[in-house]
Amino acid sequence: MPVQAYRASAAYAGAHIAANRWLWIIASAVITAVLWVLNWRDPQSGIWSHLVVLAALVCSTLVMIQSQVGYVSPYAPKDDEDDVVATPPIPRA
Repeated sequence: MPVQAYRASAAYAGAHIAANRWLWIIASAVITAVLWVLNWRDPQSGIWSHLVVLAALVCSTLVMIQSQVGYVSPYAPKDDEDDVVATPPIPRA
């Protein structure tokens, strides 16, 4: 039962992020900018540097995911091509 609840909550969270991806991108970009300013004001603080990198990682990952929405590769094989190479049967001993 706990696994089903976890899967349902993970699916709900994934659907929420996918439906509001631009909002999440903007929010993570703002968080990155705020943390960058905090790091700029106190360059000796290591925690701000780590948090800036983490927030930028989340933001850039979301941007990369958004950039692939609707992309169709021009090199994808067509469904009706007959250029399938048949593999020879494996000899049995």
